[in-house]
Amino acid sequence: MSILRYLRYGHHEAIVVTLDKFNRPNPSAMGIYLSNNLVLLRPYKGTRTFRNLVSLGEATINLTNDSMLFFESVYLKDRVKYLKSRYVKPPIIKGNVDLYIECRVYELVDEGNRASFYMEVLDAYEGSGSRLSFSRANAQLIEALIYLTKMESLRGEISCNLLSELLKRIENALSIVKRLGNNALVVPLNFISSRATSIFKEYCSRE
Repeated sequence: MSILRYLRYGHHEAIVVTLDKFNRPNPSAMGIYLSNNLVLLRPYKGTRTFRNLVSLGEATINLTNDSMLFFESVYLKDRVKYLKSRYVKPPIIKGNVDLYIECRVYELVDEGNRASFYMEVLDAYEGSGSRLSFSRANAQLIEALIYLTKMESLRGEISCNLLSELLKRIENALSIVKRLGNNALVVPLNFISSRATSIFKEYCSRE
């Protein structure tokens, strides 16, 4: 299956599943690109995803539009259910997934605090689907999660001005979620807001 039609707009958000040395799956929300038929992943070096890719060199990429699946994959990992993959050791996620991509590391490029993993696609196949029409609340919750994961990864390494900018972006995104979303999004909304504020205060309250 050609994955171009799923990744035709450049940067796309996905849930990447890797395995640690104890064969425990680690789901992580991450931006991905398609580059000359290779999938590009760019994790920060301090993350489990980076360590697992260096160790095993395999991953599954789970494409979905469901913000709740993103939230659970980042902050409620015990709730994520898995199915056996076809060609790689990391499993695929059971649930509202539109496309599965199984891949292995083809090339690793060091980029300072990040690394670029160019992944060879071994197989790609459709899942059950997220069955979601476009929702600004759903999209903005994913946006807020992206900024929060940046705060998590970079806290202590970037200035309070940059942390403040990330916090403002989260607050702007969540204001749309609050205005347009329903009760299903209340729990992640409150969690993200509280967590982002807590990180900022922890690292910047003395400035």
